[in-house]
Amino acid sequence: MKDKLYIEQLNLENEMRNNSISKFLKEHLEGDFSESQVGSMLLKNYIIPFSQSITDFITETKTGKPGPHNKAGLLLEELKPDVVSYLFTKAILNRVGVRIDDRECNLTGLAIYGAGLLHDEIRISEFEHENKKWFDYIWSDFNKRELPRYKREEYLQKVFRDAELEWGKWSK
Repeated sequence: MKDKLYIEQLNLENEMRNNSISKFLKEHLEGDFSESQVGSMLLKNYIIPFSQSITDFITETKTGKPGPHNKAGLLLEELKPDVVSYLFTKAILNRVGVRIDDRECNLTGLAIYGAGLLHDEIRISEFEHENKKWFDYIWSDFNKRELPRYKREEYLQKVFRDAELEWGKWSK
């Protein structure tokens, strides 16, 4: 009797372990790791110091010292440091350690992906500012249906096409 219960316990533990591993891998490989429980914890622990570093960087660019960082600092001023740190931390969690098209993520690819997220944020913020009622309708629709990112992406592409606005990177 004890052996049977012991084997059943081992099987249950093995099944739970395999379920956890497969869920972790699924979330990570689909690019939604930052939305998992572990990813969310990592975001919370890194956003505040990252945000402070961005604020310090922007402040440093205003000192007038020459260098290419001045342009980057001026561009980063368009977004709140918390938003920048959140989006880039999300980019890091979703790209580092993930093979895309059978290649590992490199620093350039990560920077381009993160910059794309920032660009999307600016684009959406401008759309919200210029079309508040339309934006509110779209966002309430998103919240009702809890669409994944790629579906929101497709929906926003359609909205921008219908409004004859250029979406750029997301345009197909």
